[in-house]
Amino acid sequence: MKKMFCTIACFLFAVSSFAQTVDIPTNYSLEKAEDYAQYEDEIIASVDWLIAVPLSEQQNKREKVQKFLFTWIVGAPNVTIELNDKIVSFMGTSPHALIIFMGGWTRQSLQSGTDSKLEGNIAGIEAVIEYYQKNKASIEKDKKIEKYITMQEKGTLRDFVKKKLKIEE
Repeated sequence: MKKMFCTIACFLFAVSSFAQTVDIPTNYSLEKAEDYAQYEDEIIASVDWLIAVPLSEQQNKREKVQKFLFTWIVGAPNVTIELNDKIVSFMGTSPHALIIFMGGWTRQSLQSGTDSKLEGNIAGIEAVIEYYQKNKASIEKDKKIEKYITMQEKGTLRDFVKKKLKIEE
């Protein structure tokens, strides 16, 4: 029994510490498509790290990770993000969540190999929800994000996004 407990504890520690680390390249070059492709794993890890690490911790590293992520997203040839103010309604009240939204969309696109507006928006919103819930103690309450949490709980988030994007299935 003790052996199983130790194994589980070690596994949980390893998983949590993995989410707490990210290595950002220092001298990266993003000029051609191949340059972007080589950093895809780091981009996914960056998004995971930004969501997992509390907003109040590692501010210098957070800024570097956000800069790397944003720089990559802006020039990436295989990921296209469209910001719709009807969906990213929290930009005015929680601008810090915008990079999380963009990161969630990017992560979804890279992991699925598709560039779906619907799936990207949903993944972006879900990333913001996760980030917001983990950082509630550090950030002000945002009614717009709270609305998305309610939709996610009720299972209506997908329909909301489809309606705002005017997508019919």
